[in-house]
Amino acid sequence: DRFGLFDGEESREREARRRPETKEEAALRIFQIEPPFTLARLKARYKELVKLHHPDAHGGDKAAEERLKLINQAYSTLKAAYFS
Repeated sequence: DRFGLFDGEESREREARRRPETKEEAALRIFQIEPPFTLARLKARYKELVKLHHPDAHGGDKAAEERLKLINQAYSTLKAAYFS
């Protein structure tokens, strides 16, 4: 099927891999959350991720610091996209 009409989920996954990920998609992936969600749920997930990846919890690890930066950026992106 050259149009991908009969592939179902596999076709959508292939299409998602072909195009670049949007900021919102990347943020959703980082947060491992799917819409619809509430602001309270987003904040709760943010707090969970900060606790897990905070550099102080990892002895000042630079990789943890970079993960935290991505989490902060993803949080801002999701707040702006879904709750502005």
